[in-house]
Amino acid sequence: MTSRTRTGADGYFARRASEPGYAEAYAEARRRVDSIDRLVRALDDRREELGL
Repeated sequence: MTSRTRTGADGYFARRASEPGYAEAYAEARRRVDSIDRLVRALDDRREELGL
């Protein structure tokens, strides 16, 4: 596996991670995004099953 080049965004998020409350807010946002992803994937799977 190759390592990827670090970007400015990587540094930005690394700095933000040290801020109070960031980890908790990130975890909550990640849960919401994951939940929506699961819903959209389930809808897409069903759409394919029905040939739509």
